[in-house]
Amino acid sequence: MEIAQIENLMGNIIVLKSYMPALKITHRLAAGFALIVVLVASAVAFTLYELNEIGELAHDIEDVRAPSADASAGLTNDINASLAALRGWMLTGNEQFKKDRAVEWKEIGESSERMDELTKEWTNPKSIEEWARFKTVLKEFKAAQAKVEAIANSPDEQPAAKILIEEAEPAVGDMVKKITDMIDLELAKNSQTSGDRVKFLGMMADVRGTLGLGLANIRAYILTGDAKYAKTFEKLWAKNGRRFSDLKSASNLMSAAQKTAFEEFAEKRKVFASLPGKMFAIRGSAQWNMANYLLLTEAAPRAGKLLTTLLGPKQEDGTRSGGLKHHQAKLLNEDAELVVKDVNLLTVILWALLAVSMVAGSAIAFFTARSIAVPVVGMTAAMRRLADGDLDTEIPAQNRKDEIGEMAGAVLVFKENAIRNKGLEADQENQKKLAEQEQREMMHKLADDFDSSVGGIIESVSAAATELNVTAQSMAGISEETSTQAGAVAAASEQASANVQTVASATEEMTHSIQEINTQ
Repeated sequence: MEIAQIENLMGNIIVLKSYMPALKITHRLAAGFALIVVLVASAVAFTLYELNEIGELAHDIEDVRAPSADASAGLTNDINASLAALRGWMLTGNEQFKKDRAVEWKEIGESSERMDELTKEWTNPKSIEEWARFKTVLKEFKAAQAKVEAIANSPDEQPAAKILIEEAEPAVGDMVKKITDMIDLELAKNSQTSGDRVKFLGMMADVRGTLGLGLANIRAYILTGDAKYAKTFEKLWAKNGRRFSDLKSASNLMSAAQKTAFEEFAEKRKVFASLPGKMFAIRGSAQWNMANYLLLTEAAPRAGKLLTTLLGPKQEDGTRSGGLKHHQAKLLNEDAELVVKDVNLLTVILWALLAVSMVAGSAIAFFTARSIAVPVVGMTAAMRRLADGDLDTEIPAQNRKDEIGEMAGAVLVFKENAIRNKGLEADQENQKKLAEQEQREMMHKLADDFDSSVGGIIESVSAAATELNVTAQSMAGISEETSTQAGAVAAASEQASANVQTVASATEEMTHSIQEINTQ
């Protein structure tokens, strides 16, 4: 995930915020959760993608690049080791070097097979073609080494020495034997020589001596390659030729046996005469040592090609640069750098995603809380004020389209119903007050009417009492007239007095009731 994508995601969050008031709370929560899921999924997807790339690079490093570089280095070491073992065999003839070389070739075969498997993972066609050519040269190199090993420390290793041993030395030996036979015959025939016989004997001695010295110089030249030995031989051979001619000219001094020996000597000399030049020519050429020659002309050049393929061409300072080994090592370093780069990038992106996730989560939580919690708190406060009787409270969030808006509508209905109920209660209170006023006025009227009625009754009773009192007095006067009349009058008077007390008590109770009514 690039920085531009992160910025785009933040832009989407801002756009989402602008649309949040139009969303239901459930949709808003779902959108916030979905955004978090997208962030987490993006982080996981990006992490998996980068880990996959890192895994592929690690696979290339662990299973392709490093093994290819190791196999190339192993092949390089084994090729050099096989050459070293071959040279050891050539120089010493020690059989252990042959065994060592066999071990090296076994390892070369194993490394070659391992490289065959690794090339299946290579992506560079040029490297694959180079490896195919390498295997062809490797087969030729193995055959060349086998040829060198077979000829080393054998008679065929040094052709000049072989000619010397198999042809020249036998020929010289035969010649020396024949000339020695001639000398022995001469000495046996003439115990005391003088004159021409002395010269004749000297000729034979010179021929034999120059042959022996010449053969020694041939050996020295073949062994060392020093040209002075060849020149010395040439001088000795020239002298041998002169003395041979002298000896041939003195054939009249030879006996029959000596002539026969001389003829055989001459035949052998004729055969030998062509051999020094051939031996010198071979010794003076690159093929004087066939093992070295084959090593230099067949094995070493192929080894050079193999090393060039593996290590690159040789520079002026003797070092090599390029080749499969260096190419694989370069790819190994590049892959390692890519792994480090990807790991660093992954770390940066993960930190960025963490920061974005924290910002986005905080923003989502903030906007969600602001769009849900704040209106709910405001709604709760409004409802509490309404419950406390403050019907002038303003209901918030009435213009929202979500559940908060629906809640605001419900609270508004509650408020309107409360206002309506309060109006009804006020009307009922007014009606109650009017009813109480009317009842109070009616009670006052009843009290007044009762007071008037009782007052009349009291006046009537008072008047009756007065009349009874007068009557009682009249009757008291009459009582004296008769006792029967007097007793009746007295009883009537007591009855009247009781009636008066009863009326007085009723009047007092009524007066008390009227006072209580007036108090109310």
